[in-house]
Amino acid sequence: MFINSLLEVLSIGILIPLVSFLFRSNQSEHNSQNEFFNYIRDIFSIFSFNEILLIVIIIFIIKNFYILFYNYYIGIIGVNIRSRIVKNIYDKYLSQYLIFFSNRHSSIFLRNINDIQQLANVIVTILTLTLEIVLMFFFLLILIMNDNQFMMLFFITILIISSYFLIIFNRKKIYNYGKSRQIFENAINKLII
Repeated sequence: MFINSLLEVLSIGILIPLVSFLFRSNQSEHNSQNEFFNYIRDIFSIFSFNEILLIVIIIFIIKNFYILFYNYYIGIIGVNIRSRIVKNIYDKYLSQYLIFFSNRHSSIFLRNINDIQQLANVIVTILTLTLEIVLMFFFLLILIMNDNQFMMLFFITILIISSYFLIIFNRKKIYNYGKSRQIFENAINKLII
C-alpha cells in the first residue's frame, strides 16, 4: 500500500520536469522561489526532452502495472477471507444440534451466509480507503515540502468540507438501504425455502 501511494505521488511529481522543460524560456526565469521545484528541475536539467518523456512513460507504465497487480492481490485476499469465514460458519452450523435449527427459520441461516459473501467487498473497500488516506498524506507532505501554506490550507479545507457533506448526505441513505436489503433478502429466502 505504501509503494502504491509512493508511485502515485511520483507519477504526478514527475510531470514537473516535463512541464518545466516545455515552458522553459531562459535560465534566469528558470529559478523560482521554491527550493523543492528548483532541486527537481536541476536534477532533470541534464536530460533532453525525449529522455524526460521516456522517463515519464516508464514511470507511468511501472505504476499502472503495480496498481494492476496490487488490485489483483487485494481481490485474492478478499476472496480468501470470505472463503475462510464462510467455511467457519458452515462448520459451526454443522456442529449444532437439531434443536438449534428447529427454533429458527432457514432464511436466517441463508441470510447470514449471503451477508458473509459481501464481506470481501467491504474488506476491499476498507483497503482502498486506507490507500487513499495514505495518498492524501503524501500529497500533504509534498505541499508541506513545497512550503505553500495557502495551497495546503485550501487542500485540507476542501477535503474536510467534502468529507463532511459525504457523511451527512449518505449516512441515512446507507442505513436505509442496508435495512431494506436485509428485509428484502429475508423475504426472498423465505420464498425459496
